[in-house]
Amino acid sequence: MPIIPLFNIHFGSTFPSNATPVRGTLWFNSTDNTLRIFDGANWTSIYSGGINILQPSISLVTNASYTINLSSDFLVIINAANTNVTVNIPQGVDGKTIILKRIDNNSSRTVTVNGQIDSVSSITLDPQEYKWLVYYSGAWRVIGS
Repeated sequence: MPIIPLFNIHFGSTFPSNATPVRGTLWFNSTDNTLRIFDGANWTSIYSGGINILQPSISLVTNASYTINLSSDFLVIINAANTNVTVNIPQGVDGKTIILKRIDNNSSRTVTVNGQIDSVSSITLDPQEYKWLVYYSGAWRVIGS
């Protein structure tokens, strides 16, 4: 079960039995597509109900092409283990934030992100890489990776 380095998010249908959560640990449950936080005693959903502090959606991408939904997407998790993936990012609005995270280790597959990002028309994501993008002054900007 992979651990996503960005924010140390665990990913899978169950929390890894070989990992001990500490308060603040995040886990993306791939069965019901919820992001949960460990409060020191229990897992609480922070994506679909519960505390609901994030509100925007988390998308798991495993197909060959995906277009970002600017009205809801926030965290886009990409698994290119079995296919090359193209993610399309439309023009945004100032302040819009999207995190793209590739979770596979398959270096023979590519993930291409199309959109005007830091003055280029496309970027690639290496295995286990993430890009934190913010839209301002008419273009997407990488603010973290």
